Amino acid sequence: MKKAILLFIMVCFFAVSCAGVTGGIHKKSVSSASIEKVEFKPDKKGNYYVYVTIKNISGKDKPFYLELQADDQVSQFTASGKKGQPNIVPAGKDYTFAVNTWRKIEPKKLKVEIKESLR
Repeated sequence: MKKAILLFIMVCFFAVSCAGVTGGIHKKSVSSASIEKVEFKPDKKGNYYVYVTIKNISGKDKPFYLELQADDQVSQFTASGKKGQPNIVPAGKDYTFAVNTWRKIEPKKLKVEIKESLR
């Protein structure tokens, strides 16, 4: 009887500890860029935008790409420039991606990945 109660308590603690792992912001970046800040802000229509600020730490001017997945939506890709064009981010400078999540609530899970190419 004591073993069953102890096992039940251990399973409950395990379930509670694993529950927190699935949510939140999961960030991944290449070695030439660092993710400085991730923010959520709604627009006038109520759609939440994600603002991801990166810093080019490579020492070279180069474009970067962002892969974003909010909750269980399909991944979105964009480049460091207006209208998704791959413009150069100067060495040592910051760039902020602004991506519409098409959600009326702030995403509970967010995957943010910075890449040097779309491959």
